[in-house]
Amino acid sequence: MVAEPHYIYQAFVVPDLTVRISSDKHVVSRFDDLSVTLDFPSAAMTVPLVRGCPYVTFIFSHSSNLRFSTTHTLQKLLPNGDCTKHKLIFKNGQTWLLYSSEPLALSQNLRVSCAFKGVIRVAL
Repeated sequence: MVAEPHYIYQAFVVPDLTVRISSDKHVVSRFDDLSVTLDFPSAAMTVPLVRGCPYVTFIFSHSSNLRFSTTHTLQKLLPNGDCTKHKLIFKNGQTWLLYSSEPLALSQNLRVSCAFKGVIRVAL
């Protein structure tokens, strides 16, 4: 974090976990002092970003092809019995949790093998 008299910012060096979709445009559809909502119309995805929230939410209104990627080595991918919670353990010591409203067919290379419609929450 860099703190100066007129601003504070945190440098972003390496993306730990990336959500990839087929979309080239986004629109800020709503905002207030504590949140902003991004819409990705061609991917039928909405992302409400709330300051201080411990997770990121992705809302897919239509079936969408998505995948996750990382620059780190994935050591373990541990889904629960109905594939609505996935624990991702990376070699750098990070553990990420992916919660989904519907079963998510996530492979070892972090690709979703079939179209998904519903909500996904990601937390470190």
